[in-house]
Amino acid sequence: MTDSSQQTEQERDLAELQVRGTTKAAAAVGGMSGAIAVLTGLQFTTSASFHEPLYNVVPWALSGLGAVQLGLSLMVLRNHFPANVAASVLGVMVACVALGWAVLASTSGFVTAFTLLEVPLAGSAAILAPLALGATRRAWQAKKRLSDAGLELGF
Repeated sequence: MTDSSQQTEQERDLAELQVRGTTKAAAAVGGMSGAIAVLTGLQFTTSASFHEPLYNVVPWALSGLGAVQLGLSLMVLRNHFPANVAASVLGVMVACVALGWAVLASTSGFVTAFTLLEVPLAGSAAILAPLALGATRRAWQAKKRLSDAGLELGF
C-alpha cells in the first residue's frame, strides 16, 4: 500500500472516531435512565417496604441495574462497541424492571416522580442504544485499525 493511500485510510479512520449524534443521544439517555433508576430504587428502600420479601428486592435490583447502565453509557460515549452491545441488552432489562416496578408501586399506592420518569427514559434508552450500534462498531473497528498501524491515540 502506498503512503498516500495509507494516509487517506488513516484520515478516514480518524474521521470515523468522531462521536455521532445517535451515539451521544444513546449515551445521554442511558446515563439519565441509569441515574434515575438508582435514585428510584434508593428512594423506595429508604422510605417504605412491602410485606412480601420478594418485592423488596426489586428496588435494589433497579438500583444495581441503573448503576451498571450509567457506567455503560459512559463507555458508549467513548465509542466502545462491546459496551454498546451490553447497553442494548441492559436497556431492555431496565425498561422491563422499571415498568414492572411502576405497576407494582402504583397499585400499592406508592407513586413517585422518579418512578413515573424512569419508565419513558428506560424505554428510550432501550430504543436508542441499538440505533447507535452501527456507529460504535465502525468507530471501534477504526480504533483497532489505527492501533494496528501503530497510531496509538490513548484509546
